[in-house]
Amino acid sequence: MYFLYVDESGDTGDKPSSSNYFILTGVLIHHSHWREAYVQVKALRERLWRDFGIPSYAELHASEFLGKNVSYYRLTRSQRIKCALHVVGFLRMRPRIMLVRSIISKATSPECCYELAWRELMRLAERRIDDVGIQGACDTKGMLVVCDDHRTSPRKEFTHRLNALVGLNNPIVEKPFGMDSRDCDFLQLADLLAYLSKQKMEPSSVFHGGHSRVIIRRNEELFERNL
Repeated sequence: MYFLYVDESGDTGDKPSSSNYFILTGVLIHHSHWREAYVQVKALRERLWRDFGIPSYAELHASEFLGKNVSYYRLTRSQRIKCALHVVGFLRMRPRIMLVRSIISKATSPECCYELAWRELMRLAERRIDDVGIQGACDTKGMLVVCDDHRTSPRKEFTHRLNALVGLNNPIVEKPFGMDSRDCDFLQLADLLAYLSKQKMEPSSVFHGGHSRVIIRRNEELFERNL
């Protein structure tokens, strides 16, 4: 069994103020590694509290944490970038925490960007599961998709189509359920990766500087490793 924690960046709209891209990122963990990953992420949060003063209960919501907010736990922007680099470095050293991502350009995608993003994410997750052999894993594979909230979660009718796509011999998508990201560290990791991915495609004004671009490059290296 695999857990896939998913969050998005961008939107699915077509208004002038809408984003040009819709992005989904997923944190993929085999059930036999879940407890280990959970303990490691909790230790990460303790380090962020010790080294940066960010309480372990605080949500690392990337748009607030790395955006224009100047009062996030009294941290300077440089300190916040260092904190984010620490998180990305943590993931770089944890190959059992696998990462998948789909980036859909609205300008070049004639179909619904929402469905395209989910199809691509599930295809990549399926490929990662097939590529990685887990010792002692059973032949019957399954997947539980945990989303940030019901805005990200595939709608009920689309869930059935996703199941048909992966087939009987491949990971099966159980009906996804949403939870508040502030209650789940794995979802907060997915949120950070999605946000940084969007900054690569459509950087905001605070991400035009050299120091800010370092974290974007490190984020890209994470996904290059997970190809």
